[in-house]
Amino acid sequence: MAAQGPPPQSELRFSVGGGTVIVPQPDERAFALRHNDFLTLCEGEVSKADERWRDIWIAIFVTAAVGVLSLWPTVDWRTTIQQGKLAPCISAFVLCSLVAVSFFLSLFFWFRTKQKSKPSAYMRLKTRIESYFTAELESQKDISE
Repeated sequence: MAAQGPPPQSELRFSVGGGTVIVPQPDERAFALRHNDFLTLCEGEVSKADERWRDIWIAIFVTAAVGVLSLWPTVDWRTTIQQGKLAPCISAFVLCSLVAVSFFLSLFFWFRTKQKSKPSAYMRLKTRIESYFTAELESQKDISE
């Protein structure tokens, strides 16, 4: 009787019990991840918080500026101050303060966003893994040719 070699890859099946059958997969290269790299991939691209805060403060700035521009010409300031009415003065002070604070905070977050325009940890890790597998695929193509 002639010795037969192993069956072709597509015919290899392993019964694990019940109706589960495991078919072997072709050999693949793996990329080892450190725990920190794994957590970075799980987190994904969530470093957009500064952009959101920048947009919120810009919206607050525009809203408060519209409030100041609409309040200023509609109030007779000389009469208001002579009669001692505080409500328009307090609201104008609050709106002007809000304009100033939101302007500086939107500038602050805009500068932080510009500073962080460099790739995030997620994108750096993803690029590193992609370059690893791209180089591996290219080397396999060279070998097969």
